[in-house]
Amino acid sequence: MSDFALLNEAKPKARKPHKCIWCGEQIPVGEQYLFQSIRWDGTAMNQHWHFECADAQQEEGRERGDWEFSPYDNERPARAALKRAQGGETA
Repeated sequence: MSDFALLNEAKPKARKPHKCIWCGEQIPVGEQYLFQSIRWDGTAMNQHWHFECADAQQEEGRERGDWEFSPYDNERPARAALKRAQGGETA
């Protein structure tokens, strides 16, 4: 298990494009998002999240009992739901 600390959290509107840490998709200018400043294994870093991606990560963490994940390697929940509704496969 890794050392994690949440240092700061905010819900700003993007003034420049950001990349969601969960899905890797862009957070465009003007969109509200979740910003977190964290310390992970002694290294400080900032994370930018779509709200639905942050929710998906929390749900997955509760199910597994482990909150570690691979950045940019997860499907955005809104896209996964659309694929299911259209009868397609999800990752």
